[in-house]
Amino acid sequence: MKNFITICCVTLLVVGCATVGGIKKQYEKIDYSDGINQKEAVAIALNHLISTEHKNNYLLSGRKVKKEDDIWAVSFLFDPKSSFNKMYFQTYYRVYIDIDSGQVIDYGVYKGLGIGWGFRPFDKSYPKIAE
Repeated sequence: MKNFITICCVTLLVVGCATVGGIKKQYEKIDYSDGINQKEAVAIALNHLISTEHKNNYLLSGRKVKKEDDIWAVSFLFDPKSSFNKMYFQTYYRVYIDIDSGQVIDYGVYKGLGIGWGFRPFDKSYPKIAE
């Protein structure tokens, strides 16, 4: 019974964070005065993604984060169940965030190779194909 309750609580926590309301709550709690940590960068990127036309085409829970100098780069994996134009299959949506200010510096759809995270979402040779 304990395991069942634990599983239910964890499931609710994970699902709650992936809802628009949960994302907005995380975004509103960000403290910009001390710079942006990885968790805050993800909240900023999620908030950005859900405000775009691409929000239903990428997995909110399928993401990778990388620190590049003074920038957080957050990449979201394409959702294969999306009805989005199939030319975007094997793409990812990337958001660049300034570590000091929390400003979104750049964002867009990038072409990748392969399926899943095997296509190295931070490879600089993959072109940006849309905003």
